[in-house]
Amino acid sequence: MAEVKVIYGSTTGNTEAAANAIAAAFAVRAINIADATKEDFTADLLLLGSSTWGIGELQDEWMSGISLLENADLAGRKVGVFGTGDQEGFADSYCDAVGIIAKTAAARGAEIIGKTSSAGYTHCCSAAAEGD
Repeated sequence: MAEVKVIYGSTTGNTEAAANAIAAAFAVRAINIADATKEDFTADLLLLGSSTWGIGELQDEWMSGISLLENADLAGRKVGVFGTGDQEGFADSYCDAVGIIAKTAAARGAEIIGKTSSAGYTHCCSAAAEGD
């Protein structure tokens, strides 16, 4: 059976709640990026979550934890990225952290999975967007 890790960063609890729901579906425990280790990034399937802060920035714990992802060998691994954000207040940088994490994982050899349409959202720009 494939090993699954759900790793998240959350400031207000919204991304943590999403991570816990995803982890429950896989019968695993969600791991805060602040508590993650390099071994956590060797799982077959990584599901990585972050909220976006400021103007398109990673969540605080991800600011430090991104180095784990930057140094991981993700060749042959599948990575899904999820996030939370404010599409009205920050329409120019909505869920940019998702894009930052996805691009970093892809650069390390990961296959990015689980893309979804942005139809129905009101933001204008997002580093996470790849067409529709």
